[in-house]
Amino acid sequence: MKRKIIAVSDQSQTEILNVAVDVSKNSLSYYAELEGTDLKECWEGTLRNRSGAIVEELNQLKEEASKRGHERLRIICESTGV
Repeated sequence: MKRKIIAVSDQSQTEILNVAVDVSKNSLSYYAELEGTDLKECWEGTLRNRSGAIVEELNQLKEEASKRGHERLRIICESTGV
């Protein structure tokens, strides 16, 4: 998982973390923004499109999101067409 801090934000955290996923035959690329009291943290990553890799990454995302006050993940998927 690659993380970077990109912007200052004064918005509060919400209970649901939206995770956008671009789906292709062999891989998944995801992006999520966690907005805190001072900074916006962006998560992005790529993983193999295999059940084990997906479960592992989702569990890690859920755990990290929970530490930041999010109770649930909302996964939004889009096909790349490849």
